[in-house]
Amino acid sequence: MSLLLKGDSIQIREVWNNNLEEEFALLREIVDDYPYIAMDTEFPGIVLRSVGNFKNSNDYHYQTLKDNVDMLKLIQLGLTLSDEQGNLPTFGTDKYCIWQFNFREFNVNEDVFANDSIELLRQSGIDFKKNNEKGIDAKKFGELLMSSGIVLNDSVHWVTFHSGYDFGYLLKLLTCQNLPDTQAGFFNLINIEEGAVAVETPAQPLGEAMDLITALQLVLRKSLAHGGLVRGLHEGAKVIEKHAAQLCVLAEDCNQPDYVKLVKGLCADHGVGLLTVPSAKTLGEWVGLCKIDSEGKARKVVGCSCAVVQDYGEESEGLNVVQQHVKSH
Repeated sequence: MSLLLKGDSIQIREVWNNNLEEEFALLREIVDDYPYIAMDTEFPGIVLRSVGNFKNSNDYHYQTLKDNVDMLKLIQLGLTLSDEQGNLPTFGTDKYCIWQFNFREFNVNEDVFANDSIELLRQSGIDFKKNNEKGIDAKKFGELLMSSGIVLNDSVHWVTFHSGYDFGYLLKLLTCQNLPDTQAGFFNLINIEEGAVAVETPAQPLGEAMDLITALQLVLRKSLAHGGLVRGLHEGAKVIEKHAAQLCVLAEDCNQPDYVKLVKGLCADHGVGLLTVPSAKTLGEWVGLCKIDSEGKARKVVGCSCAVVQDYGEESEGLNVVQQHVKSH
């Protein structure tokens, strides 16, 4: 077989909920003859950077990996099976077969993500709405994978590039649990010697802080996901007055000056951090007042003049960035 395959010689077998068992039946049939497995995953990017004191950079990178994999949801997983000579299965056709599994859990309207990662996936043709409607249930996938012969098989050899996140999401699928607390536990779980798989370095350089806009979007999305976000000037003012507010965000183009003055005064009186964003439309998109089209883009955005956080949900680097900014201003 040629080492470089032409695009028209490859058949990407798209796997959805309705053909999942059928495709796993094929994989079970061929895994003994094609035991070299290349894997790639698509996920919502890297949205958290670990904070704290670490013994070394490896501990920092693993904690960043763990934090992101534990919180985020897998979008796609690709598998390519080959034999020792690099031949791919054809099933008696003139096409070399590879598999692409599409998952349903990630929702661009509800879940946290890195904007650049999702935009790249959009440009690559991923239909997020279709994934939600027809995608694979992650737990069902994990059950079928466990009995497929692809894992827990000493004859299988894995081929990956920057495989830390790939194996992280694979372990999450198989165990339905968060990743181990330590890198040693992670490597023990995938049954290879420590250091044999390189944990991917985050795309953002070490020492470079998350910018405030990204941090604020993350904080608002996480608060919304945990039911801790109140939207609107009137409702926001009531929450602040009840001493239940953690953070207030105002749109600079709000056309209700009396309410804006009231909210600012309440924030000052009750010691609530106050941030502003340029427009109500921007804030509306960030707090979920919009519809998401089939490409995952925000449509029919409803403006939001004020958003008040009652509950952050959980600690994150984004929260740390926002809190540090509020303290210093």
